[in-house]
Amino acid sequence: MSLFKDFWSPDELDSPHLLCVNGVYSHPRVAIILAHSRSDALASQITKIHEQRYMQYMLATELKNSSELLTRFARNYAVTSNQRWRQLYDEVIAIREGQLPRPSGYNFDYWAQLSDPNYLFEHTEAPIKPEYPSLITRMRDAGIAEAQLTFLIQALSRSQDLVTLEDAAMDLIQGKKRTARGIERVLPNPELAQQMLFGPDYIHAKNKIMGPLGAFAEAIDRSSRQKLRELELQKGNADAFAIAMALILLITVTATTVLLWVRFLKPLDNIRSTIVSKVRDKEFEFQLDVNTQGELKDLAAAQNEVLGEIAERFEFTRRIKAFSDLIRGCADTKELGLQVSNFFSQRLELPYVAIYVLKSNSLHLVGGVGVDEKTLEMDKDTVSFHRTIMLTKDFLRIRNSEDKFCLDLPTGKICLGEMYFIPLIVNNDMVGVLELGSVRSLSDKEIDWLQEAQEDLAVGIQLTFNAELQMEAEQRVSEQLKLNQQIINAIPNPTYFRNRKVPTLA
Repeated sequence: MSLFKDFWSPDELDSPHLLCVNGVYSHPRVAIILAHSRSDALASQITKIHEQRYMQYMLATELKNSSELLTRFARNYAVTSNQRWRQLYDEVIAIREGQLPRPSGYNFDYWAQLSDPNYLFEHTEAPIKPEYPSLITRMRDAGIAEAQLTFLIQALSRSQDLVTLEDAAMDLIQGKKRTARGIERVLPNPELAQQMLFGPDYIHAKNKIMGPLGAFAEAIDRSSRQKLRELELQKGNADAFAIAMALILLITVTATTVLLWVRFLKPLDNIRSTIVSKVRDKEFEFQLDVNTQGELKDLAAAQNEVLGEIAERFEFTRRIKAFSDLIRGCADTKELGLQVSNFFSQRLELPYVAIYVLKSNSLHLVGGVGVDEKTLEMDKDTVSFHRTIMLTKDFLRIRNSEDKFCLDLPTGKICLGEMYFIPLIVNNDMVGVLELGSVRSLSDKEIDWLQEAQEDLAVGIQLTFNAELQMEAEQRVSEQLKLNQQIINAIPNPTYFRNRKVPTLA
């Protein structure tokens, strides 16, 4: 919705169409987000189950491999009597029981490398109080359920029984025998030891270890498969729901795009194109059609108000320019008074207009409409309104409440509603007074225009008056020059003066 805030007001944003669009968009988006979140959570659980099952298989495989290694190292020791195999055997037992740490490179070929006769092997003694996790501890940490862990404990117990048999066989090779009274010295008997490790009883005991391991693998596979099936079904439903919501959102976007174009964007483009074309053609006095603007009726109405204000400002400027051009071309104050009074009377529909110019501390009428032509001069001290204007130099507005201002016409009498006395001031000096009489109250914009024209009229009167004074001065200078010329012409020429007392040569 942030896109609409650049074009519409808060009231327009709360319109039913936009609220409906917002609701239609929000619900599918929320549903898609929730479905994706659910799908991601289920995917994480599926991955966790796979990782857990892999770890459990690895631990079961480690138990199986340790049993195989113990058998191989015990048999090698029984055949060769090489202490290397006995040390490897003891290290496998120590790692499985947590007496030694699990080596960092404990992989499939770890014991194969140690079994190589050319590999330098150093036997590690187990600490007195080991703090390393045993195989059964790591199985519990891997999240194996107790029901499944029972199979591994059973396999480990059977492996321990086999370890007891292997220890007895290897002790027999060394000439030792474990009894209830302790270890007794006997004659070494490698053949009996080999028979114990390769005999059918040993093989049967070893095979008994594989049964619980197979049951554990089957139980793990069955439980994990059931969990994975349920999670994958839920994930599939979440993905299908997200796809359905995406299709609904796509249909909604398409429908709302058409709706927005018809109800909002197209009317907005019409408003833009109309304004641009009219301004390009220098047409500033126009109005938008409100009824064809869809949901943007309020915007179009607001634009019409702005356009109306702009048109009024242009008309205001044109009037000021026309008025300035009018007073600039006047030759004297009489012509200026006549032109200005007719201009105000026609533009403002005024029945009474009078312009007085201050000369020799007296106001002289230089032009007017509806003015008594006999009153050509008024003394500022005898006329109260003019005296107030001359003293305060403020705009004066008087309502005709008692019908004091009336004009006599051939067809009857017209009473003025209001009289306006506007002082004409240049550099804080009064140059005249403009009187206006109207049958109605002038609007604030008309008053503003009069106050704007007030200064231009005062300056025009002052310039015209100065031009008249200059013309009078030039005329007086011209007359003085003519008089001087006449005086010069009247003086006799000395060349033609004759003295009668002096005889002439003739």
